[in-house]
Amino acid sequence: MVVKIKGCYVLKPSTPTLQGTLALSEWDQVGTITHVPTIYFYKPDQTFATQPDTIANILKDSLSRALVPFYPLAGRLRWIGGGRLELHCNDMGVPFIEAESDSKLDDFGDFSPSPEYDNLIPTVDYTLPIHEFLYCLYN
Repeated sequence: MVVKIKGCYVLKPSTPTLQGTLALSEWDQVGTITHVPTIYFYKPDQTFATQPDTIANILKDSLSRALVPFYPLAGRLRWIGGGRLELHCNDMGVPFIEAESDSKLDDFGDFSPSPEYDNLIPTVDYTLPIHEFLYCLYN
């Protein structure tokens, strides 16, 4: 499967949101920092099937508007000492990766996990400082 990246964007909330910090629960303070790779497939509405740019623009606009009430998702984690983290709500945004492929949904068969999916999910560089992590990745 060949996947062509058309663009990588950082989407911010469509209007300014509350700024400040949120404490993390004790449960959130334990364990390892990781991401769970998840991907969803949808067949496009026939109205938009021939207009992929329109679909991408609608998704970008919708995500930007959704980040207003869900503003913590556009923030960043940061260390506060003592091995603890807090969430800095700062409207830094979330990544949005626009890609295309000539593959068809039917090519995935029963959607059993396979190495092909690795081409569809972005990797996370865990060597970066934690405040540079984008803890929600949208593809």
